[in-house]
Amino acid sequence: MKMKNVLLLLLFVPFVSANVVINQVLYDPVGTESGGEAVELKNDGSSAVDVSGWILSTESSAADATLPSGTVIRAGETFLIADVGWNASRDNSSWKSADYEEKITLGNTDSGVALLKNGTVIDAVGWGDEAGIDASLYEGTPAEMAATGNALLRVKDTDDNSKDFIEAVPDFQEGIPVPITANVTISVPSIEISKSLDLAPEGTLSIKNNGASAISIKLVFNDFHYKESTIPKSAVSLDGPLEFTVEAFSEHKSKVSLRIPANAVPGSYTSTLRVITDQTS
Repeated sequence: MKMKNVLLLLLFVPFVSANVVINQVLYDPVGTESGGEAVELKNDGSSAVDVSGWILSTESSAADATLPSGTVIRAGETFLIADVGWNASRDNSSWKSADYEEKITLGNTDSGVALLKNGTVIDAVGWGDEAGIDASLYEGTPAEMAATGNALLRVKDTDDNSKDFIEAVPDFQEGIPVPITANVTISVPSIEISKSLDLAPEGTLSIKNNGASAISIKLVFNDFHYKESTIPKSAVSLDGPLEFTVEAFSEHKSKVSLRIPANAVPGSYTSTLRVITDQTS
């Protein structure tokens, strides 16, 4: 029998321990608005959470989506809520199928979405001008609006949307999402760009297996994006394999680095890493 295992993941950014949060929102897809919108939840806690009856509230409806009975999100895992017709209308056919589909309507400008349990706001993210957004649909200051086809991706949890979310290329793949940020700067004056690039941060990927059985791991990196510039995922290097096994009650560490192309444009690049886990028992 295949099952997911509880992991502790630490990468370039701190791994925040919390409960269920809104992890990613695609509110303005390239294709159709009908069937192309999605909200990804994530359980950042250490135990499973029953989210049966929890509600997504938006500007268009106080109960835009209601999660069905028996819906449980295990520790570290994500749950994808998408508009009806997601499989046929999603921007990228390689994205996973929705865990739950219901007709949802997300505003493209000055809007937001909140996750409620028994009428209490558990988490919320808004985008645009707060003057045009219901106060219950954002935390702190709303995030900046994302370009058409891009998503808002959570990178931390300080209860301030403008700090907690970044614009990123959507990543609705299988596996546990780990946000990555890479800041590329150029020292000027300089005519040798490749020698004046400074990548920060560099980091170590740490995966702890807190279970009593060995678990197999597969790492899937994605391209890094900044405005119109891209650093391909092939630029990522590890001092070990992308697929490996972590024995029971042990830890695996890999040094991770990014080889910056000589023609890279300076800026704050964003990407995601998906950690796919399987345990056989």
